[in-house]
Amino acid sequence: MWDKLKALCLRSLTMAWSYALGIASAALMNLDDLAALVGDASFSQQVQSLIGTDPKVLGKWLSIVAAITIASRLRGIVAKKAAAS
Repeated sequence: MWDKLKALCLRSLTMAWSYALGIASAALMNLDDLAALVGDASFSQQVQSLIGTDPKVLGKWLSIVAAITIASRLRGIVAKKAAAS
């Protein structure tokens, strides 16, 4: 199982971190749907008071950071493979 996960992340901890940021951003941007799934109407308000900001705004920022991280890491991997050839 760990080998499949490493292969998915291209054996890069940076890629794994960016995937985690992407999952967190998706969860924050869809917090109302998750609150309905959990069955707690005040869940999104509780999360908002915990993090101190609007979860959707934070989710958008996390998705931007995840996209930049993925793009920069893939650029490094491609450059490394090109130099090895």
